[in-house]
Amino acid sequence: KGKWFFEVLIKELPGDSAVRVGWSQKYASIQNPVGCDVFGYSIRSKKGTVFHKAKGKSYTNKVNKNQVFLNN
Repeated sequence: KGKWFFEVLIKELPGDSAVRVGWSQKYASIQNPVGCDVFGYSIRSKKGTVFHKAKGKSYTNKVNKNQVFLNN
């Protein structure tokens, strides 16, 4: 019950790099990025894509450095 949210501020993002932020359960694979199995969810900065079960879905525009992105 209830609601949750988090904010992430990207302070550095050199060149063509990307950042993926998310959360997972203890059963998630540590050999893959977060969001590649049923035990995790993530958002990627490069195109603002969210991931779960290795499937990407457009969520927002590209996230740049010094920009806060919110997930709720």
